[in-house]
Amino acid sequence: MTEALALRGHERVLEIGIGSGYQAAVLARLAREVVTVEIVPALRQRAAATLRRLGVDNMRVLPAEVAAGAPPAHAALGPYNAIIVTAAAPRVPPSLLALLAPGGRLVAPVDPRPDQRLLLFTRTADGLDTRDLGAVRFVPLHGPEGYAEHAADHDTTVL
Repeated sequence: MTEALALRGHERVLEIGIGSGYQAAVLARLAREVVTVEIVPALRQRAAATLRRLGVDNMRVLPAEVAAGAPPAHAALGPYNAIIVTAAAPRVPPSLLALLAPGGRLVAPVDPRPDQRLLLFTRTADGLDTRDLGAVRFVPLHGPEGYAEHAADHDTTVL
């Protein structure tokens, strides 16, 4: 997924779903600035602490809203040159596509259940170019642009 973003070092990147923070740390080494959001408080706190310990200083770790996967305060930080979504949705969230800069790339798992496909979207002068990167399996994105039936799962405790 990170490779598909074709980062060159000057980009502003949005990551939806920090998880352990590993991919966020990789993104921080490849881009100028990374904003990452996470709906699970325990995951967000643990990853933020790890990134601080590692000295990652070009990253913001923010809570996500269920509705769009990203907090409204952060929308003002857009547009983004690259967006990476680490949870599957029935279609790419329109709110995230709206944050994509001209020439920007968004990579996300999309599924008409049960089969998920990793898709790469590139904003062009004519709209969006879509490329299928293959079959994948991801956890569901929460909320109206994801899967509303999983919205209550966001308080999962991390072991």
